[in-house]
Amino acid sequence: MSKHIPRPLPEEQIKLAVNFSNPITCFQHSLLSRSATELFVSSPVLFWLLVSHSSIRKWKEKRFIDTAILKRTEILGIVCGCPNKLSTSALRFLSKFNGSKLQNDKTRETLTEWVRTGKYKQIRHYKLLSVELLNLFDEFPELVGAKWTHSIKLNKVEIREYRNLIRDMLIMADAIGHSLLLNKALLNFSSRADVQKHHDAILKLYFKQIGVLSPLVFPDPPLAGTQAIIPITNSNLLFQEGIDQDNCVYSYLDEILASQYFVYQVMDLERATLGISIGFNGAIELDQLMTASNSSVSRQTSEIVDDWLNSIIKGSQLFLTEHKQKIIDDCMTAYLEYGTFQNSNDAT
Repeated sequence: MSKHIPRPLPEEQIKLAVNFSNPITCFQHSLLSRSATELFVSSPVLFWLLVSHSSIRKWKEKRFIDTAILKRTEILGIVCGCPNKLSTSALRFLSKFNGSKLQNDKTRETLTEWVRTGKYKQIRHYKLLSVELLNLFDEFPELVGAKWTHSIKLNKVEIREYRNLIRDMLIMADAIGHSLLLNKALLNFSSRADVQKHHDAILKLYFKQIGVLSPLVFPDPPLAGTQAIIPITNSNLLFQEGIDQDNCVYSYLDEILASQYFVYQVMDLERATLGISIGFNGAIELDQLMTASNSSVSRQTSEIVDDWLNSIIKGSQLFLTEHKQKIIDDCMTAYLEYGTFQNSNDAT
């Protein structure tokens, strides 16, 4: 039986497939049958989920072809692991991601989790969506449905700026007893300017209440600084950084004292504040890198910080590898010496 040869795919769909993490695999699967072609053209996001699902589970071509024939809601139920029948509203949810970059397993897991749990029903009135926006809602569920979130640009940079502003406000509001007032205000913002204005107002209240205390010396940072990337070493310097850069970096004081967070001043090209977090497994991660008022840094500044961070992490990994190997070598030497000692005792 010869394979189905479909008509050429529309150019806009070819451009969309370039956003997939597996574009060649998607093209190959779209040629397997007429149903596969139709699914790719009309529901590219669902098609990508199906291709990813089948690849992970190492399906044979026949199983993929047989699945592509099913109703769209059945296909979505399979890739999301939904025991109950899904409605067409779940398909409309996926259609709002057309044009988004679908680049990794985390993206796939986010989309399928929102379908599987039914959370997608909360945002059915949004015209366009992105995975970054879903991540923002996952972190701050109180934002779901707020009118101003309908007008957020869906690019990573703007959503990251919103995330930092909201997170900072919630931390500061909790510290000064304004949490309830802030939660109400979050639903009534009309633009990013409103968010920024409210953030600045809370920041002034926060600094007014905490004042400047006797300096607390911070633990040594895990990453040595440079002339252009300078670690902040005590609480007064951290306080001043918040004032100079108009941000709430001082709210990380407890995490810094617990060696879970470290802050650096970035002085090269542009003035910025850098936050490094330490995960439970000791992993070092760049948490935030912002200029004054939580604005995004330039690409050049981001590259300078990335190069510095990656070079140190690679050096640390090399040190750990060599250190582990030394332990193994020492243990092996001790074992061999112990074996020689035992053999000599047995001989006597």
